[in-house]
Amino acid sequence: MRVRLAMKEDVDAVLSLAQEQVVEAHSHLPFDREIAEASFHEGISNGDLLIVAEGSDGNLVGFLGGRLHGYSFCSGVFVNLDILYVRPDKRGTRAAAELLLEYIRWGHIVGAREIYLGTDNPQMADRTARVYERLGASRVGYQHRIIARGQ
Repeated sequence: MRVRLAMKEDVDAVLSLAQEQVVEAHSHLPFDREIAEASFHEGISNGDLLIVAEGSDGNLVGFLGGRLHGYSFCSGVFVNLDILYVRPDKRGTRAAAELLLEYIRWGHIVGAREIYLGTDNPQMADRTARVYERLGASRVGYQHRIIARGQ
């Protein structure tokens, strides 16, 4: 398993994984490849983090996107985990942990005062929270959502 920065050549594989993630965690929303592709290119060019986990066969098994933000009330920056996805057949391997460790390392490199982790996948929330806690994170609240009418 190797974690590395996403490259332009990874666009099709990452978008395929992203579509799987949307079906799993956001089945009420459509996957728009054009929007996802624009987000991919923005993510690899704007200083935010977009990394991939590559299996021993060279195929991508997961990816992670994180963003750098400034505080609205004090100096400094924090990083926020936007998306983490690992193929179902590779869950339970080191893929998610390796992606997360690289994300945390990146947070330290950019001088983040806080490194936020979260999940929006209701099927995996408890399992994911335990992984975060093993990596040193503490729970600081809950995230809730309301699916707007007609969605």
